[in-house]
Amino acid sequence: MLIDMKSILKILSVALVMALTGIQCSEDFLNTSDPNQPTPENLITSVDNLEFVVKAMYSAQKGFSLWGKRYFAKITGCLSHEIDQSWVDDQLWNDMCHNEVKPGNAYVADLWRDLYKVVGQANDVLYNAVRLEGNANEADLARLKKIEGEAYFIRGWAYFELIRFFGEANQPTAANRDKLGVPLFLNPVKSITEAQSPRASVGAIYDQIISDLKEAFNLLPEARDAGEVARATK
Repeated sequence: MLIDMKSILKILSVALVMALTGIQCSEDFLNTSDPNQPTPENLITSVDNLEFVVKAMYSAQKGFSLWGKRYFAKITGCLSHEIDQSWVDDQLWNDMCHNEVKPGNAYVADLWRDLYKVVGQANDVLYNAVRLEGNANEADLARLKKIEGEAYFIRGWAYFELIRFFGEANQPTAANRDKLGVPLFLNPVKSITEAQSPRASVGAIYDQIISDLKEAFNLLPEARDAGEVARATK
């Protein structure tokens, strides 16, 4: 019996549809994780690895809007009216000094961004330091506690600057505690939804600053180890 070409094509078409249907129904085939996806668990496996994150935390303080250029050189100059004398052609700076900051002021936006970058780096350090404690020997545990102290200090400093620049009030008096502060992040942010956090109160921010600095005081050493430069101590 001869099979014409049309019949062969029909058979092949049916076979192809069945094959594709079978593939589409396979959850194992579709839900495959990427073994090369970097995560804290597979990247930061030792205290030595964590030291790189600590250096990134300190480096974040050198952002363009912080110690890198603007923080002392320009922003604090507003206190003495130095800005409106030395940078008379820079309207954004003059707006800041005259308390007429407009939406979209790049200098203000950059300061906000860079301070929260510091917060994020400190949270990354704390998350990974606590995670590594479970398998740490005595020497590594001591290093981890020191690192945690540094991260608490840096985070407390960053929130102190944030609340002073962006809080509805910058002093935690009884009358100010319930006023709007800034968003409070104590863990690494893993999604856009988590990043869209409402502003915490002025009182909540200052409570966290005090808590962080107390933790830092308890964990930080009296002096830096030999070879260390510009790292937090008591």
